[in-house]
Amino acid sequence: MKGDVLAIAKLMSAPPNLNTLWMQAGEPTLQLVEMSRWGDPAKTRISGFMSNKLYVAWSKSTVQNTYSPFVSEFAGINNAVMAIADPAVKTEARLLLKSAVEQVFASCKKDGREPPPHFLYAFAFESVGVPHP
Repeated sequence: MKGDVLAIAKLMSAPPNLNTLWMQAGEPTLQLVEMSRWGDPAKTRISGFMSNKLYVAWSKSTVQNTYSPFVSEFAGINNAVMAIADPAVKTEARLLLKSAVEQVFASCKKDGREPPPHFLYAFAFESVGVPHP
């Protein structure tokens, strides 16, 4: 318990660069989830960061490259989320990722792009509800 309190205090006093936490299993992904708990602005910041990472990857994805940029980015963060042992925290992380994917859909709509096809992400959200464009 004491270690958790100290870790949270450190995280709040000097939040890490989100890029250093992205797609990193273990403590880095847990830090993303913890920071998202600091209120709506923090949750929006974390899901927005995740969305931006996924949208940039999606913008580089084509049928010709078999959507590799998006698949790599999504698989990386999904694998980090899958590694979370605590089921409740894993669900929180899945919901953050779901929000990020929904934001990718909104960005695609705004930019007149096709959203990522369902088969690229649906498997990851069965437990929390599959996002749809």
